[in-house]
Amino acid sequence: MMVSLVIPTLNEAENILPLIKRLDEVLGGPREIIVVDDDSHDGTWKIATESAPLFPNSHLRVVRRRQDHGLARSLQAGLDVARGDIVVIMDADLSMPPEMVPELVRRVVAGNDLAIGSRYLPGGSPKGHFPGAKDSRLGVWLSSALNVVLRLWLSPRVTDYTSGFAAVRRELLEDISFCGRHGEYFIALAYLAQKRGYKVVEVPYACCSRARGESKTGRRPWDYARRGWRYAAVAVGLRFGFGVE
Repeated sequence: MMVSLVIPTLNEAENILPLIKRLDEVLGGPREIIVVDDDSHDGTWKIATESAPLFPNSHLRVVRRRQDHGLARSLQAGLDVARGDIVVIMDADLSMPPEMVPELVRRVVAGNDLAIGSRYLPGGSPKGHFPGAKDSRLGVWLSSALNVVLRLWLSPRVTDYTSGFAAVRRELLEDISFCGRHGEYFIALAYLAQKRGYKVVEVPYACCSRARGESKTGRRPWDYARRGWRYAAVAVGLRFGFGVE
């Protein structure tokens, strides 16, 4: 099976090349890496484009989006050009270890439709902290608390509804589209996959703190509140069968 890695980026100039190098080293078989950039002002798209000849086996491509920005829309743009039977989605900040990607892919090859990297299964862990880490302690705590609520509200079968790190069989993505603008798309993907009878499995992983660049989620309470209401609206809509846009 061919694997397409879709990586949305926004101002990740310091992280994108190390990420691509590590992915290229651990991946085998037919694959392509698709960087979908929201017109980063730090030149992330340019770095990725110029490095493409260095990774001929990974068929690196760059999609530069100049309008209609947003995480879910970037993922959909990557899916629109992806050729793989299995699509891997992940962040570009190195919080999600590239070395976990082959295991997620193996779980789909073994018969699952959606393999989720989970921070909350035994053996996994959310972001730690070290001097100079770019992640907010408040953000880490809120993410953990949100997932407790989502497990109670939607289904306990999935432990990490805001993971954003997964391997997905293409047929599932043709049935369930990426909704919303930000991380709420993954809540819908994980829940609807269960509800529609797809085989969903989770794999524990240790999430790493951002060492370089700035978080796109924010660091202040009102940043999280601004995103949080969208997550709540999607969760309510899913539970009661409302449309999710």
